[in-house]
Amino acid sequence: MRTLISTAFVSLDGVVEAPGGEPGYRNSGWTFKDVEFLPEAYELKGREQKEATALLMGRVSYEAFSPVWPDMEEFADYKVMPKYVVSTTLTEDDLVSNWNETTILRLARRGRRAEGDRGRSDHRPRQRRAEPEPVGQPA
Repeated sequence: MRTLISTAFVSLDGVVEAPGGEPGYRNSGWTFKDVEFLPEAYELKGREQKEATALLMGRVSYEAFSPVWPDMEEFADYKVMPKYVVSTTLTEDDLVSNWNETTILRLARRGRRAEGDRGRSDHRPRQRRAEPEPVGQPA
């Protein structure tokens, strides 16, 4: 089993949308507004890229990154690694041709099991009943 490392731009109050300035979002561009350039921050992202072996993203992120990242020198390592996109609507025809291997992952609809899934079909976490703790014997 591999280690899954998640990296994201998240503000202290939980904003994750449109960090780079994508139009149409209330908080668009929040990560780069009035922020001093810090080489250490970019070094960290570069190290993450070198250590990664695959990319996992949703459809919206794929649609934002795929037209841009394949031709950017800063993201050259991402171009050659496999990409996995979670989507119920993306099709093979929607994939860009210049970004190497991309696999579309389909989620099972609620109440149905994905092919090969032997787990619960209702997607609720299992609950364990607390066992009563043994009570000490009277002396």
